[in-house]
Amino acid sequence: KYSTMSVDDWNNLNILDGIPDIYPTTQEAFIPQSLNMDLIEGINFKKGCYTGQEIVARTHYLGKVKRRMYRAFVNSTSDFIPGDKILSRNGEDIGQLVRSAKDNNKKTNLLIELRVDQAHEGLFIKNELIEIFSEDQKRFD
Repeated sequence: KYSTMSVDDWNNLNILDGIPDIYPTTQEAFIPQSLNMDLIEGINFKKGCYTGQEIVARTHYLGKVKRRMYRAFVNSTSDFIPGDKILSRNGEDIGQLVRSAKDNNKKTNLLIELRVDQAHEGLFIKNELIEIFSEDQKRFD
């Protein structure tokens, strides 16, 4: 038998599993690797034909990915919208929100996409301090 769950519960499970969502406001913002689709088998490099495939495949086979998605949270239940800017401590725009969900502990879980070289700095979304999950901080070093 199945039980029902709230949209936030569903989104929290997807955030904890690192599964992104794409919205109309963010559909042109990412390449698949920046959302870790290559790490969760969300891309098949051996078949298919789609716009941008050459760049995606070239990055996979020859390049280094400079942007990645991280699981994170803020100690706040503020409302966040996919596409909200992620700012460094000095106010530089270094990424954006992929998805968010409030949990039952008065915090909001996030999936954020940002430059790998900025993943260890103080990060902010709408003046709220972001904390990246510790295992994700080490993942792309």
